[in-house]
Parts: sequence; C-alpha cells; structure tokens
Amino acid sequence: MMEQLSEHRISRRGRAVLERLVDSSSDALLVIAGDGRIQEVNCQAERLLGYFRHELIGSKADRHISNLSREIESHADMAIASDAQLRSMEPGLVLDGRHRDGSEFPVDVLLCSVRADGEPFVLVFLQDLSRGERRDPDLLRLEERLPMRRLQAFSQLFKLAGRLREEAKYLEGELRAECGFEEIIGESSALEEALNKVGTAAPTEATILIEGETGTGKEMLARAIHNLGPRCGRTFVKLNCSAIPLHQIESEMFGQESGAFRGVPKQKVGRLELAHRGTLFIDEIGDLPPELQPKLVRALREKKIARLGGTNAIPSDFRLIAATARNLPEMATMGDLSSGLYQRLKVFPIGIAPLRERRGDIPPLIGHFVAKHARRRNKSITTVPDETMKALKNWPWPGNVRELENFIERAVILTCGSELQAPVAELGDLQAAASRTI
Repeated sequence: MMEQLSEHRISRRGRAVLERLVDSSSDALLVIAGDGRIQEVNCQAERLLGYFRHELIGSKADRHISNLSREIESHADMAIASDAQLRSMEPGLVLDGRHRDGSEFPVDVLLCSVRADGEPFVLVFLQDLSRGERRDPDLLRLEERLPMRRLQAFSQLFKLAGRLREEAKYLEGELRAECGFEEIIGESSALEEALNKVGTAAPTEATILIEGETGTGKEMLARAIHNLGPRCGRTFVKLNCSAIPLHQIESEMFGQESGAFRGVPKQKVGRLELAHRGTLFIDEIGDLPPELQPKLVRALREKKIARLGGTNAIPSDFRLIAATARNLPEMATMGDLSSGLYQRLKVFPIGIAPLRERRGDIPPLIGHFVAKHARRRNKSITTVPDETMKALKNWPWPGNVRELENFIERAVILTCGSELQAPVAELGDLQAAASRTI
C-alpha cells in the first residue's frame, strides 16, 4: 500500500475536504501520505502530541508514533474503499506516542484507508491509554469507534470533493500565480518601505489593507503576504468586487443552497467558505455594496457564514487582505463605507506608490518583463537601447506596472533580433517626455 501511495500529492481541493473531515473527529486524527509524512491533523492531535499543527504537517509520522509506518505496511493488502467510503484495518494496535519533551506514552491506534476525490489516504485515529484502561479489543471495531452517522458524514464530506472541484476551478489559475518577494521587482526606497511592512505584518494574523493605484501590484503584494504568513499552506482565494455584477456578488461571497432562487438548481460554495483556514483577498473592497458590508463584518467576527437560502452555520475562519484604489477614509466619512468595516480594514495599512514615484524600479522591471515575454516566444533579446530606456523611465505610466508590462510584451512581439524594438512613439511626445526630470 505504501508503494501505491508513494507518488501521492494532496490537491488543494482534496485538502479542503480533508480539513473538514479531521475537524469533525472527536479522536486525535492524523492523515498520512505514502511517503509516511503527516498531511493533515486536527486540534485533538495537537493536544495529544504537544505540537502545533504547522510543526506536525510534513514531518515523519514515526517521529511521533513509533513504528507507525511499519504497521501500515504490514496491512499492504488492505483494499482501499471506493465511492467515498471508509474501510477499517485491524483494530486494537497499541504503539508508543512521543510528546514534544521526548516522553513516551501508550496510544491506541486505529488505521483506516480511504479514497477521497480519487486519491488514497491512510487515516490514523489515536487515543491516549496512559489515563485509563484500554478497552476490550472486541469493542474497537470501526463501527463502534465512529457511530454510523459519523461514517455517513465522512462519506458525504468525500462526496463533496467532486462538487468542490467544479466550484473551485477558478482557483487553479490563481494558485499557479502564487509568489513571494522573488517576483516583486524593484530597488526604490518606496518599494523597500512597503516590503518592510509586509515582512513585519505577514507572520501575524492581522487584517491588512493594501492601498495603491490600479496596476501597482496590490494583488502580488497580497500573495507575498499570504506566502510569508502562517496560512501559507492553505488556499489563497481572490474576490474582485469591481469585476462581479452587483446581483451576483452576495452569492459569490457567501454561496447559496440549491433551490434558493428560481432557476438555481445547483448548490454553490462561496469564496468565504473556500477561504476557510486560508486567506481571502478582496480586491477593490471600496466597491463592495453597502448592504453586504455588515454581513462581511459579522463573518469576520463570528468566523461563520450561512449560504443564501440556508440556515446551517458553516465555518469560515480566514485571514482578510483587502486592497483598494479608493479613498476609504473619505468613503467612511460620507457613509459609503460602514464604520465597522473600515475599523477592521485599517488594522495594518500598507501603501504601494505609483510607478511615476519610483522610477528607479522601471529599469529592473523592463529587464524582467523582456526576459519573461521573450522566453515565452522563444526569442533572445539581450539589450535595450539607451534612448528607449530613457524614454520609458520618463513616461509617467498612468497604468503603472500593468501598463508597463503590456507595453513591453507588445515590444517583444515586434522585435526581430537581439535588441528590443519598442514602439516608443505610442507614448506621446518623446521630446517632452525626455525633458522631464527623474
């Protein structure tokens, strides 16, 4: 079985399902991949072993439960259940668990195999035997350890994987774009100041507000904060308030139950639900409709939401990073932004200056974009003429970094040879541009 699992990697949508599963178990629970490393744990396992979740994930299971891998391998002939169900292995194992301080204690171990979203896992249920008598092995059957209703609940959770695949398709492209500081190009003092603030705030759970003009790279900064923060192994979910029609934004945020509205037969998972235990990036939050602002504040406070047309409370514990090109203090004064939401947003503001105020970043950005787009088109472009570089540095770039990249991409397409042939005439009066001081 271990060989069968050796190439296993948990998909992000599969991880979302596993998180719901482990959180619903009353026993300490470890999810083990084929390489013997822990892929997911619940809070009961954290308490039992004396480690935080991020310390356990990725570590070898044998470090915490002696000979666990050997016991799993000894049951290599166990059939993995299909159709989102659980199968028990032989119950009644007693192994030695290890606390953080190195002390050992006996644990009752129950092993189960499961297939979730087409991917196989081994679930390890643990109970501390150092505080009481071990139960009769005959009573350690899976059906008694986990009541049938819990088995059914697990089965339903795994069946959600297919639904989550469809609901989370939009994440695939977004997640491929995750980046850290290595993708933030520039040498200016203004950018360095912003990155210093990112480095200070990212390791915390604080809500962050990124302020800057359109095209300055607010989303890239948000991804860097996520990747450097405590939730870096979780999903980064994006919601752009200006890109979603007003009549759809509530269902996009909070989801909806099937039949909630006429012509809506399908259940929909909202972005706040997808961001559970991860990061939610709300771009252009100044465009969030006023009637939804108190609902977002309530979700942040209670860490729970309800889908439209539903009554069940759904966990929604996410870190919020918001971005805006608008003047939020003025909006709050005018009543266009609720004071409750504004107070939550301004916990840690980070401003990113427009490109015209950090012209020293333009040459390295040009070099980066030329290399990036030349590589995509199998071209070798090694130089940028001095006259072209001077003109590009002096242009105010009202669209900021986004406009600069689009321009360089067009220049790469037009270039034949090793020297960049940029259509600088498109930028306007070059003589006036060149006369501007940097």
